[in-house]
Amino acid sequence: MKRFILAALCVLLPALSMAAPVRKDVEGSMVVTGDIQVTKTGEVSGFTLDRPNDLPDVVKTLASQALPHWRFAPVKVDGQAVNATSKMRLRFVTRPTDDGNFTVAIAGASFGDEHQDGQLWFKQRSAPKYPPAAVAARVTGTVILLLKIDRDGNVANAAAERVNLGSVGTESEMRMFRGMLADACLRRARTWQFTPPTKGPAVDKNEWYVRVPVQFNLNGSGMHAPGYGKWLVYAPGPKEKIDWIPKDGELADEFERGNDTIPEDGLQLVGSGIKLLTPLS
Repeated sequence: MKRFILAALCVLLPALSMAAPVRKDVEGSMVVTGDIQVTKTGEVSGFTLDRPNDLPDVVKTLASQALPHWRFAPVKVDGQAVNATSKMRLRFVTRPTDDGNFTVAIAGASFGDEHQDGQLWFKQRSAPKYPPAAVAARVTGTVILLLKIDRDGNVANAAAERVNLGSVGTESEMRMFRGMLADACLRRARTWQFTPPTKGPAVDKNEWYVRVPVQFNLNGSGMHAPGYGKWLVYAPGPKEKIDWIPKDGELADEFERGNDTIPEDGLQLVGSGIKLLTPLS
């Protein structure tokens, strides 16, 4: 097997220019937090981005162009539509184009604060074992897990929805290491336990679906977020088809949209928060 090649990428993405040619199979990602205000009819009445002085102009411009056109399902309290304010996390993605420039888009969004009293959360979680072959090859990455949780808080089903790598190599090498990291996560994730929600709209459900990111880093280096307002460069993996997720109903669009705005130590309850009805960009 050929030695796995680590990417030495120095990308000047905030200025949308590059110091050197970049492979087409890498992208840059940035998660931006803030608040959004929604009227009782589901229109956006305002929004704020946290620490705007730390954000590239292109990110702020795209947000100001896209967010005012979003429409949400009306937020109801006791059956009545109300004005609402929600926390939000937005993932911006930039990709190189054939002419040496970049495209920038909003690729993910989540709303609400998952880690609140009474919400579904981790009860028992242990980290997966770093595969020795991946350690030897200096391979880092992030696995996005999709888990089905039953009424007792146990993991009823588990799948790796996507595996992003902090290293690049041949297609066969990257496929092998993605599978290796995913398998390590799945073996451990099936033993995790969760505390079911005790309040909120999801409390009476018979099952819940959550996304959980798992990081593989070496000696503190790898795919840790580089800091707020900075681009994280990686080789994105394909979104895998998962047979056991609902194909229709209120959650179907949420599975199709996907989400990887989740903080490293957090989770996202699929279908939680205010519901966005329009495309992201």
